Amino acid sequence: MQEEALLEHQSGEGFICFTSQQEAIISGAEEYVLQTSPVKGLFDYWKSLPADQGLPLKSALDPLGMPPRVLPYLFLCELTFVPEFSVYFRLQGTFLSEVLGQNFTGKYLDETTFGKDASRVIGHYYRVATNRVPCVTQERISSGRGVSMIMEVIHLPLADEKGEPRYIIGALARIQDAVVPETPPENFVSRYWDIEMFSEIPASFKL
Repeated sequence: MQEEALLEHQSGEGFICFTSQQEAIISGAEEYVLQTSPVKGLFDYWKSLPADQGLPLKSALDPLGMPPRVLPYLFLCELTFVPEFSVYFRLQGTFLSEVLGQNFTGKYLDETTFGKDASRVIGHYYRVATNRVPCVTQERISSGRGVSMIMEVIHLPLADEKGEPRYIIGALARIQDAVVPETPPENFVSRYWDIEMFSEIPASFKL
């Protein structure tokens, strides 16, 4: 894949600060409707890719085949399981760089990039990879510029040439009219949904 084609330019340094997630997985009787166009577009594209052992192939990624609206919101991570699980950011779109003021391309997910939340966030990536199923979350994310936003985030596992989950592609987009300067809303609670919890995978995941 021409990864550089997804990168226009990068700017800024700092932390992304996540609220503590309540891992309340919804039951099969409930439904979650995707809220943002970039997340919907990436999920549709991911479903269209050829798969091995139930996972779309990372080698099939083609930025020219993605909806253009997805690219600024995109991130791609490479996963390593030995000697310990680690997450390496291969690329990120310009939304993360310019709007959130973050640049994680070429860096690992650890305390230097995610602060005190690093171990919890790493656990989240591990869950997506080992369960081999995507997930979607709603979270409050604070930018390096002191602005808190309510974001929709999707994580989609990808297989290597052996069918193993070695990559996660995702998108992160602001839910419309949910920007909260300085102080987050007191009643906001992050939520987490495993897409596998629906009766059909992933057809019943409403768009």
